[in-house]
Amino acid sequence: MCNIRQAYYIGVLRIRQAEKKALLKGTSNAFLFGLSWSPDGKHIAVGDNASKVWVLDATTRDVVYTYSGHTDYVGDVAWSPDGIRIASGSADQTVQVFNATDGTNIYTYRGQSGHLDAVTWSPDGKRIASGSDNSTVQVWQAS
Repeated sequence: MCNIRQAYYIGVLRIRQAEKKALLKGTSNAFLFGLSWSPDGKHIAVGDNASKVWVLDATTRDVVYTYSGHTDYVGDVAWSPDGIRIASGSADQTVQVFNATDGTNIYTYRGQSGHLDAVTWSPDGKRIASGSDNSTVQVWQAS
């Protein structure tokens, strides 16, 4: 017998697999982690288990560019509130900030242990918080 919690997870898996196939239109067979809309709604950033961040046109799903600065899976991605930068957290124990237009690396934060599976910007865009699988949260100065 399947309880509500199990049914929910089964549904999420089916949706996620369907979205993966539709989202990356033949660009990757990688598993997707961390999905984030740009503030203007025109782009989507998504991390994968192949150490990449894909920036996609939200309407056509065409790849705008791929950021390849990490050395392990990308657990989460987040757009800065102004839409100019993207932060990505990875199992390589770094948070990397890159230009949202062309993927140029702006800065790499090191010093938090564990796989970084959560990343978010403060509302004013001056700080980035990252969360790790060892239950630690680190706050970084983004400016």
